[in-house]
Amino acid sequence: WGCAINPETAREQRWRAYPPAPRPSRVVVVGGCPAGLEAARVAAKRGHSVVLFERRDRIGGQLNLWAALPDREIFRTTPEWYERQLRKEGVDVRLNTEATAGLVLAEEPGAILIATGSRYIRTGETGYFKRPVPGWDRDFVVTPEQVIDDGLRFTGSVVVFDEEGITTGPGIAELLAAQGAQVTVVSRWSEPFANLGGLLITSTMPRIKKLGVQILTRTHLREIGDHTVRVYDIDTGAETELEVEAIVMATGRRADLSLGQELAGRADQVFSIGDALSPRGLTAAIQDGHRFARPAPRSSARSEERRVG
Repeated sequence: WGCAINPETAREQRWRAYPPAPRPSRVVVVGGCPAGLEAARVAAKRGHSVVLFERRDRIGGQLNLWAALPDREIFRTTPEWYERQLRKEGVDVRLNTEATAGLVLAEEPGAILIATGSRYIRTGETGYFKRPVPGWDRDFVVTPEQVIDDGLRFTGSVVVFDEEGITTGPGIAELLAAQGAQVTVVSRWSEPFANLGGLLITSTMPRIKKLGVQILTRTHLREIGDHTVRVYDIDTGAETELEVEAIVMATGRRADLSLGQELAGRADQVFSIGDALSPRGLTAAIQDGHRFARPAPRSSARSEERRVG
């Protein structure tokens, strides 16, 4: 039990206090996603000198992606709160900065926390079907970032393949349908958007139904053809072919581990946190940032036991 945004909730005995660091150190946080923001805040509160690199022009990571969807402006409040907290704690936030290994090491950090997040994959791989969907590499198969960040829009038939059941799939369906697309959501779950949360699902479902969005439950993608997609009922195997202008794969995200591998062992402590280690929910990502910001950088043989590549 706890709170998605406040990791101290239900952990007050362990996390409410911020004991001063016995040996303040330089801490570099790479990435302004929720895990990175919480790590920077906690490390600074403990007395460390913290610099945070963010390659975009604002902090927030996945929260900014969600906030750009219809009726989800509330997601902006969390990055805005972190902006105020990091400014208050004296964190050196450097926007529009792509953090390379050389740039990070130039800060001579005692600890490096890599919070570069993750990105959606186009292949259609899911926990149910662990291989790419045949035809995934056609040019009309796109990711949520291409719709939300890059502004791709469609006026014909669009399939949103939603594996996550969170805000991304239904949000994109509503966004595209409101701008004239004929949208079908394909989900293998019996209850679509089951992980969305009660308040959002009770407000989202009526809106997307009024926009004419069709929802196919317990359905998966069999194969993608030339602007067609074959879907099948996972209980009976019965297939249906749909003509499509585009397919949006909201099926899952994958972390880029390259920076963590390059920096492994090159500072007293190197941690990959949040989605940069393994994509997971918002609650776990923020808890990750909080937990990993608490240990003090160590040296000699003891630090070898704590290094994470």
